[in-house]
Amino acid sequence: MIKPLLRKLIVAVNGSEQSLSAAMYSIMLAMQYKCELKAVYVVDTATLKQLELSKFFVPDEVARYREKLHEDGQKYLDYVKKLAAEKKVESRNFHRAEGRFRLARNRCVGGRIWG
Repeated sequence: MIKPLLRKLIVAVNGSEQSLSAAMYSIMLAMQYKCELKAVYVVDTATLKQLELSKFFVPDEVARYREKLHEDGQKYLDYVKKLAAEKKVESRNFHRAEGRFRLARNRCVGGRIWG
């Protein structure tokens, strides 16, 4: 039996035109190779903490800004999920993470598409 070329794809989205294009491209690849698609949006809390420590933001501003980033991230992930559903692509694990983005190589077998 021939092993599939790709089993899973992961795409990082941040709302930019390039990341949404990468998401569309990954949906087409997932459709063609019949593989699972994961989309990730990362809220960079380390940078927010540095801005707070440098007194650029006060704590209330950091909380509001973090919440806004989470809302934006959910909006982008919902959009990618909708696009995937329209193409009947399996898109189980859409998630939003906090902190710096690190891809665990052993957890995603297949391809990565960065926008």
